[in-house]
Amino acid sequence: MLQLCILGNLGNEPTVRTAANGREFMTFSVASSDRDKHTTWVNVIATKMEGILPYMQKGRQVLVMGSVDIKVYKSEPDITIHADVVQLAGGKMDAPAPVSPQTPQDKDTF
Repeated sequence: MLQLCILGNLGNEPTVRTAANGREFMTFSVASSDRDKHTTWVNVIATKMEGILPYMQKGRQVLVMGSVDIKVYKSEPDITIHADVVQLAGGKMDAPAPVSPQTPQDKDTF
């Protein structure tokens, strides 16, 4: 199978989904531009999300490596990487805001 390595920016926040076998995976897109400002969009499917998901913010630079699947739709390539590796790249960004625990509601409140 053809392997691809791409360095680019997240085009959207990842979406977490559950497969029929119960395993979770995330999907997102990555945009990479060449010197002529031509942008190539790549769809990514990744199953290894441990620790990285909270930091995956739109615009963040990431490095993705994995097997590639290319289909042509209306003369445009549709590129999907089944990622083996997803790493944050580029400069530091602020950590995501901590999630505050929800307080239990009073039992008498509707």
